[in-house]
Amino acid sequence: MVKYSDLATTDSLSLIISFPSKEGPQYHKGTIVNLAFQVLGLVLVLIMSAYYRYENRRRDRVEGGRPPTGQPLEVQEKFDFAPGRLHLLDVIWTMLNTLF
Repeated sequence: MVKYSDLATTDSLSLIISFPSKEGPQYHKGTIVNLAFQVLGLVLVLIMSAYYRYENRRRDRVEGGRPPTGQPLEVQEKFDFAPGRLHLLDVIWTMLNTLF
């Protein structure tokens, strides 16, 4: 799986090539390439968000809902297959809160 830092590096390298000095102050080709990468990122975010929401709803149906607050989870032995594990969006939200 490609790491996000690799994608960011690829983006910046392609933008260096896309903004030649001969295209003057408008830089049409570079602007189009930059916009395309931004749209691609947005599409990937929307697809992954929809997938996580679908998967969380499916797991809630199969497992009968979220576990009661404070219930210990067996995530060390069963990993993501542990009944009552954190929802995927909860995990992402927790990770983002610890980064910022």
